[in-house]
Amino acid sequence: MKKKILIIVLVIILLAGIGTGIFFLVKNLNKKETASNHIIGISNNPNIVLDAEKVPIFVDGKNVSTIVNGRNDVYAVLDELKDLYGFESSKDVFNIVSDDKSADFYYYKVRQKYNNIEIYGKELVITVKDKEVVNVVGHYYKDLKIDTEYKKSENDIKKIIEDLEKAKAEDIEYKIKSTEKKIYFYEDKPYLVYVVDVYDSYGKTVYFVSGVDGKIIDSYAKTQGEKYVYTGIGLDEKEHKINLDKNLLGYQFKDPERNIVIEDGQGIGTVKCRNGDRDWLNILTYLLQTSGHNPITTNLYDGKLLYGYNTPPEQEFIKGAISTMANYEYVYDYYKNLGRRSFDNKGSEIYILLGAGNDLWSFDDLDNAYWDGEFFVIGNHNGKPISMALDVVAHEYTHAVIQYTAGLVYKGESGALNEAYADIMGNLIEGKNFEVGEGADFLIRDMADPNKFKQPKEKGGDYYFPTDTKYYDAERQEKIKQKCIERCIDLEDWKKYDNGGVHINSGVPNHAAYLMYENGAFSSREEMAKIWFNSLFMLTSNASFEDTALAVMATAKNFGLADDKIDIIKQAFIDTKMLEIEYVEATGKVVDKDSGDGIANVKVEAKYIKNTGVSFTTYTNNDGEYKFSELTPDEYAITYSKVGYKTGSQEVEVDKSKELDKISLESTGEKVEASAEVVFVIDISASMEQSDPTYVRKQIIANLVSSMDDSYKLAVVSFKKSSSVVSDGIKNDDVRKGMIMTDVYNLVNDDGYNDDSGTNGKAGLTKALKLFSDKDNKKYIVFLTDGADNDNSTEYLSYEEIIEKSKKKDIKIISVGLGTDLDSTTLKKLADETEGKYFQANSSSKLHQFNISVFD
Repeated sequence: MKKKILIIVLVIILLAGIGTGIFFLVKNLNKKETASNHIIGISNNPNIVLDAEKVPIFVDGKNVSTIVNGRNDVYAVLDELKDLYGFESSKDVFNIVSDDKSADFYYYKVRQKYNNIEIYGKELVITVKDKEVVNVVGHYYKDLKIDTEYKKSENDIKKIIEDLEKAKAEDIEYKIKSTEKKIYFYEDKPYLVYVVDVYDSYGKTVYFVSGVDGKIIDSYAKTQGEKYVYTGIGLDEKEHKINLDKNLLGYQFKDPERNIVIEDGQGIGTVKCRNGDRDWLNILTYLLQTSGHNPITTNLYDGKLLYGYNTPPEQEFIKGAISTMANYEYVYDYYKNLGRRSFDNKGSEIYILLGAGNDLWSFDDLDNAYWDGEFFVIGNHNGKPISMALDVVAHEYTHAVIQYTAGLVYKGESGALNEAYADIMGNLIEGKNFEVGEGADFLIRDMADPNKFKQPKEKGGDYYFPTDTKYYDAERQEKIKQKCIERCIDLEDWKKYDNGGVHINSGVPNHAAYLMYENGAFSSREEMAKIWFNSLFMLTSNASFEDTALAVMATAKNFGLADDKIDIIKQAFIDTKMLEIEYVEATGKVVDKDSGDGIANVKVEAKYIKNTGVSFTTYTNNDGEYKFSELTPDEYAITYSKVGYKTGSQEVEVDKSKELDKISLESTGEKVEASAEVVFVIDISASMEQSDPTYVRKQIIANLVSSMDDSYKLAVVSFKKSSSVVSDGIKNDDVRKGMIMTDVYNLVNDDGYNDDSGTNGKAGLTKALKLFSDKDNKKYIVFLTDGADNDNSTEYLSYEEIIEKSKKKDIKIISVGLGTDLDSTTLKKLADETEGKYFQANSSSKLHQFNISVFD
């Protein structure tokens, strides 16, 4: 180690003599508030979510039919949705900026542009599985109008930045790394700007400079050979098996398999400002970044690692390195199982500066750890590296993952989400509790009770920064300002402290995650980690708390969680005010114009006037009454339609729960005869918990039923080992479509496998055949199951007999195979031989295909 120090000092002297400039990266920020959203859809799974301007921020994939084979198909997907978003051609308003994938999904990100200038933070993410769109999320700015003529040149902007940097300190070294033209929204107003990345001895700063008058619109700072398997004792006094690199120099702390490198950072300072004094450079850290990464190099002594001279084997520093390597290897493997190869999914080197101190050569404790955008800096707490705590390592590693997925800007809500995702994934990977840092005796946060560490449990609640005036009173504001001065942070507005409270307000999503786990939303921590990790890909850089709530709920749906589980997730977001949904109820009645009697089974459709592509649908009961239970306050166009009556309509403003005007419909005098009969035969055996947690079956039926008029007569049969008629609207005219759907949504899978048979589809089909009338109508069976059974019982018709009877009665079978692990041979045969159709539907299948057209 002494030789190494001598070499570094000589290099320092040499570089200082020729006046080499130094740059150091520190940790980071940004974010923008969004309006409260409106959720539209059946049950708890939103189909489309609109912002306050009625522009979608979430669209379910069932609204898209394009098959996605790669980036070339992304524009076709967006063009399908152009009427919802309000643009004419996606190629004119979007650039494809990235594509990424996890173990389960592909993700394509596009950025909005105007006159070929990209809009900072206005992005959409298209999630794809099995070549089909699962959903589209993000923010699109509609009807943007801005003059895109730059009156300031790039050289003008560089001069402005140069003057700004020189004003910081006379001897500062800086470098303008990039300058890009963008449109930037600040306080909801668009600006034509240059986005300038500047590196100096204080770190990285991103400036947004007006391209019209050169004013600084906004800014934020950002910090942030041969494999040898060795078994050694870590700081926890437990054995750990780690990979080292064995070469001519010795045994180095480099894992060749995972590309993890640990450097000795003892004596190397990372903080450049203490008590108002500014160190001009941190040259050692710069050297470590630019002159190659040098792993801790050791030798074996009696089977144990020896480091340096006259030091005993397995001394504390090496024990810390062993714990650090073991933890990083564990986290690497955890993310690899999620489908990610290193933090950037490209196998990049994971470089760790271990034992870094506050000040140069002080050998003191840097009571912190962080990801600086390129490498991991690990400080000590009470003389021991913080990386001995697995959740801390997973936390910092997740920051790196976030940089290469969502790219959450480290400021405001998106910055708090950046911290929260790191905490959440860190705790799930550690798998012990919901505390942060306790493994290094460095407990700093508690997700179960954020208030314990002066963090909020809900948005706007106690300790919420900066709106909790009880806590952030004048006295505390002064303390915050003083703390910033001590850290050499120029602070004009105390509300910018901690980049808008990113380490404070992270308590809100942290607590939401805790609530949903404790209340039983997930079967395991592993399932929860998979869902939260994949939700990252759906977030854009300026994501809000609401965006995250929608992304996590959508991802849970994508992975097939049951409705009751998604309800728990949704409730956790509502309880923490991450998701604030204001629902109102609207009721009304439809009557016959001549008799004044209520008309049953009238289709009532409410459409947003500002975006008619989105609607709610319900039906009247026997008395002609109807109800919308989950409208959001707004103006609606409502239409009333039923075969045999002239269509009626009205426009209403719903600002609170209200009873709407009675509507009278005039009869056309037509006699409505049944033209088609449909029996839904639904598998509810226990195996369906794995193949389909009920929502795909129910949504398929909902899509079909909602597209049928009154000329369709419907019935439902459920089956497991045996079967039963759930509702029969073919023989009983009192059974209406609304009742059918209520019965379907109340169905649950049986709670265990049957004694001697799993899925007995023959039982369900046998009973279904008996429900059809003898009338000359079109007849269909919709058969939904995760696989045809092999039951040889003579109690029910065989599949061959079912086919024969179906053909005699001219019944077509629409068979739907649920899940991916099924033998479709029998299902296809049922469909083919009765001139029906076969579909395979899993949790990501296109539900839009299940409408009236399947009966054509």
